[in-house]
Amino acid sequence: MSWALFHRAARARPFWLATASGAVLAACPVLAQTNDESARSAEVTGQPDLQTPDIVPTTTDAPAVKAEDQIGFAADAMNYDSDSEVVIAEGNVQMNREAIEMRSDKVTWDRKTGKVFAEGNVVIKNPEGDTAYGDKIELTDTLRDGVVQNLLVVLDNGSRLAAIKGTRFDNGNIELENAAYTPCPVEDDAGCPKNPSWQIRAVRVIYDRAKNKIRYKGARVEIFGLPLIPLPGLSHPANSEAGSGILVPEIRLDRSNGFEIAVPYYLRLAADRDITITPHIYTSAAPMIEGEFRALTDIGSFRINGYATYGSL
Repeated sequence: MSWALFHRAARARPFWLATASGAVLAACPVLAQTNDESARSAEVTGQPDLQTPDIVPTTTDAPAVKAEDQIGFAADAMNYDSDSEVVIAEGNVQMNREAIEMRSDKVTWDRKTGKVFAEGNVVIKNPEGDTAYGDKIELTDTLRDGVVQNLLVVLDNGSRLAAIKGTRFDNGNIELENAAYTPCPVEDDAGCPKNPSWQIRAVRVIYDRAKNKIRYKGARVEIFGLPLIPLPGLSHPANSEAGSGILVPEIRLDRSNGFEIAVPYYLRLAADRDITITPHIYTSAAPMIEGEFRALTDIGSFRINGYATYGSL
């Protein structure tokens, strides 16, 4: 097993930046954004795989680093071409920088251009406990923007996010194509693969770092593999805080009002108060609008509901 410690080079960023960049992409359960819609590549086809790849766990042989300008990595075989300044490591390649770890079957590092390629059973672990899997990671010379093929992220809480292609841009925005998200188990009690009870599928997931917001395009909810509920315009903040926007539409059918569709709009006024306005459209009755105001004060919480419609006697 060969191993090495590399100091930071003046002409190229070191290996660990590639690992950190991949880890940032992995840490976002719902990630992505592109700046120019017209520059988007052709639609990516295929189905995202939520199952964990069958990768044999290995012990970490890469030496521990003692300074931020050092990179430790190990491999079964390593070759360095001093003329082209290309490092090729093959066979259980392992890299670490502080708490960030990456392993793959092969890593190619072009020190002249700063381009780094990791391919074959790529696994990245970040300090938060999230694990990302991919077939191939390709980073540009900035080592901050790049592409991951067949991405799977297993979060520390057990939730999963998969995509056929994931792209991280230089400004920190991330875009996932043909993506799926589920908090449900993907294995039965015997450890055999199974479809999750429900999942959100989307043609594209866009994470806007500047706005701290995640938007979905072509999203729908699938229950036991059946696409049932479309979610047009679905978006939410990237953190746990609530944000204004359209909620999941409600659809009903009864004898009195006929077919009903309601589209709630949630407006967050402050951390302790909000308003929800819901228009109701019926096929056999006059339309109605519903309003709800909620607030939390020092003396308790209260809620005010109101309805408005019209009719003739």
